[in-house]
Amino acid sequence: MEAKTKLRVGSGQHERRISRHLYAHFIEHLGGCICDGIYVGDHPHIANIDGLRCDTIEALKKLQIPAVRWPGGLFADNYHWRDGIGPKSSRPIRQNLGWNSFENNQFGTHEFMQFCELIGAEPYLCLNLGSGTVEEAAAWAEYCNCALETTLTRERAANGHPTPFNVKYWSLGNEPGYPMDGMMRPGYYADVARQFAGYVKFIAAQAPHAQDPRFRQAGVKMTLADYRCAREAVAEGRNAYFDLLAVHLYAGRTAPPEASPLQQYRAMVAELPEWRRQLAEASALAAGLSTDEHAIELAIDEWGVWKHEATPLNGLQQSCTLGDALFAAAALHLFCAEPCAFMANLAQTINVLAAVILTDDEQFCRTPLYHVFDMLKVHQDAWLVPCELDKNDGDACYAIASQNDTGPLHLSVVNLSPDTSQNLHVELGQSVMQLKESWVLTGESIAAQNSFDDEKIAPRAFDTPKNSAKGFDIAVPACSLVLLVFE
Repeated sequence: MEAKTKLRVGSGQHERRISRHLYAHFIEHLGGCICDGIYVGDHPHIANIDGLRCDTIEALKKLQIPAVRWPGGLFADNYHWRDGIGPKSSRPIRQNLGWNSFENNQFGTHEFMQFCELIGAEPYLCLNLGSGTVEEAAAWAEYCNCALETTLTRERAANGHPTPFNVKYWSLGNEPGYPMDGMMRPGYYADVARQFAGYVKFIAAQAPHAQDPRFRQAGVKMTLADYRCAREAVAEGRNAYFDLLAVHLYAGRTAPPEASPLQQYRAMVAELPEWRRQLAEASALAAGLSTDEHAIELAIDEWGVWKHEATPLNGLQQSCTLGDALFAAAALHLFCAEPCAFMANLAQTINVLAAVILTDDEQFCRTPLYHVFDMLKVHQDAWLVPCELDKNDGDACYAIASQNDTGPLHLSVVNLSPDTSQNLHVELGQSVMQLKESWVLTGESIAAQNSFDDEKIAPRAFDTPKNSAKGFDIAVPACSLVLLVFE
């Protein structure tokens, strides 16, 4: 009789809620992510709302994306927000220094806010601390969030939005610890972060308690853009005012370019333990910086699959295979299991790296990764249920269980093995619950992908035995994501 791996799903006390913001996204002025993927202007043959393409909006709205990070990335280090407001005919055309291209600034602050509103996501703005100033960043915060009548808020009203945008999430720069244009000194970066925090405290200055130095606009969270830089700043005796530590994680380039797709996939999967180690390191730093009054959490605000084929010359465009999608599913399981993780932003949503949507002028398709986010959105804000998976072959399986307030329990299992099914014996602590639905996302191989002509990789019903008080057995197919729904 073939051996089975035990998967125990607990009962009783729930551990904590899974932050919905772990299913957030990231868009940048790079390749076809924004121009073509999101914004098409007055294109005569693509249905759009004020230039924002409708097929993209409808598809992303279905994913229930909680937040979107913009405008970068590297692009943010040279982006000056005033270039992207006011009449489009008068907006400047600039060189995109981050990606050696040009930027027409037709998609700016107001267009981004409208895009977020249409898909139901919260905006997450990344400030320019590379070539910008604290005063410029503070002015953008005032333009976006201030409710008083000031010169900047009058300008916002004249540009079509009298009321504040109420942006909650602000990233204090992008990767300042990386030697792109010269490494920013951690102590200086910490001081800049504190200065911006001081400005944000008084954005809502009409509040009765605004002069209290402990006051900050309700709900605003600021991200220190590199946890390694934060670690060095702390070592210098600095203590910046922030809420989240950023961690950027990319996989897919450890195998040489000439390696076969299977070899590259195996190398990519082998990077997951290192991701887990980096998350643990960042979590330990966040815990050390936290106090009883102010907890600091993690924002994995750039993560994804970055292959050798994606280069600045092709706008970081690459294939998005079933293997890439399942790797991302395993990563999402890692994030959900990390108690300190608050936000994670897939890089990038459309046409760049392993994206959820591909477009080419009028053509449009959803990638296998789109369906991963669609299937796993059930875990957003649900209670994490204890879930223990016995050590499996090469740690090929990842499992998460959650239960929402209305009762259904969801169990998702990823099998990363490219050629071997995983035979599981599921012990369900809540034995009174019955299996009602089961879905599987899989394909003929890890290299399978969707195209504009055929979206063949999509969830389908999955036949499983009914559970009993003793549990049930299930064979999770090779290279697959399975979702089980109990009521």
